[in-house]
Amino acid sequence: MRNHSAFAPFWAAGGAASAALAQAAILALLARLGEVDDLGRYALAAAITAPVMLPARLQLRILATAQTDSSRPPGVFLRTRLLVSGTAAVGLALFAWLLFEPLLAASVALLAASRLAEDLAELSWGWLQREHRWRLIAGSQAAHAFGLALVFGVTYAASLHLPTAIAAGAAWHFVVFLAFDLPSSGLWRMDGGEADTTPWSHARALVREAGWLGPTAAFVSLNGHLPRLTLERWDSLEAVAVFAVLSQAPLVGNLAVQSLGQVRLRSLAETAREAPQEFRRTFVEITWAAAAVALAGTLAAISVGEFVLTSFFGPALAGYGDELAWMLAASLFLYLAGVWGYAWVALGERRLQLPIYAGAVACGLAAAAAWIPTHGLYGAVAAYAVGWAAASAGCLWGVWTRISAKPESGFAPASTARYN
Repeated sequence: MRNHSAFAPFWAAGGAASAALAQAAILALLARLGEVDDLGRYALAAAITAPVMLPARLQLRILATAQTDSSRPPGVFLRTRLLVSGTAAVGLALFAWLLFEPLLAASVALLAASRLAEDLAELSWGWLQREHRWRLIAGSQAAHAFGLALVFGVTYAASLHLPTAIAAGAAWHFVVFLAFDLPSSGLWRMDGGEADTTPWSHARALVREAGWLGPTAAFVSLNGHLPRLTLERWDSLEAVAVFAVLSQAPLVGNLAVQSLGQVRLRSLAETAREAPQEFRRTFVEITWAAAAVALAGTLAAISVGEFVLTSFFGPALAGYGDELAWMLAASLFLYLAGVWGYAWVALGERRLQLPIYAGAVACGLAAAAAWIPTHGLYGAVAAYAVGWAAASAGCLWGVWTRISAKPESGFAPASTARYN
């Protein structure tokens, strides 16, 4: 076993932190070198792109990690991602060119291409995770993140043209995937599974099985990006830019929490079937860890939030320390929804998360419509809190009802996936 699992949380958190730092650096660069409209346009393009590209992932990394046998070789997952995410990227680009002004349309289309390259790399990390190769995952994440920040920064500083900088970042992601991720993970291989005569039909079967996770991921992403979209409607592009910066702080903690969920997912999947008491202990541990991350972030924002905003992002973000503290307090619900969602997937859940997150989006939208027109950024932060509070409550209900049903025997298989 490579990269002993005792160090897995540290490697996972380090790799995730590099991605968060790189995104923060890009936002800071746009705030300092460009106009605030470029920052707002980038944030809006990301809010448009994510709810389309994230569900196209079909949570294949989670399914690959939770797969307790070797019935599906990695090549099936690669074909599935190319089929679904590639189609989503092309469709999003066409949609953007038809509906948006040229700069925003180009930014959306190029961000979709960048996300496609990132999603291919993310799938390779899932296969490396099965072999506990956390050091390689962290190295790849750092190469993608810091290389992106450098390439994007140099290109934007030279051109002051947002689409050009995004295109350079997308090219970097593809280079790292082809040169490092694909060879190290062996993601193209079709050996080790059932007899393979029609690999694309196997990919379509995987799409059918994971189909419920895709729409669920769309609502998950929409739940997080809804305040940006509604701010653009009821406030201004400048408000979108400020909210994008404020929401970057919870993302740092969320990447750490997501890393914890990914590290524990396989053990949760195994103990769900064989050791229910151990599953409960792990569930409580990740719950307390998520709460601790939220508390630490809130205290940090109260102490040094104003200083960090002004120092890192410049005078355009001065005076938003209070909003930052409230945003990090609201992130508690985001973190709890994340770890409880992983536990629910480990219990074999594939479908019920869809109505849970659809309801959460409805709650967040209602809160945004009620509060953003009158309270601006504070209303957006409150809507963010409401949406994630509803999502976390639904995930807790799902996990609790499942683990209460069979207290002594295994709760459910982590995956019933087989080829059709």
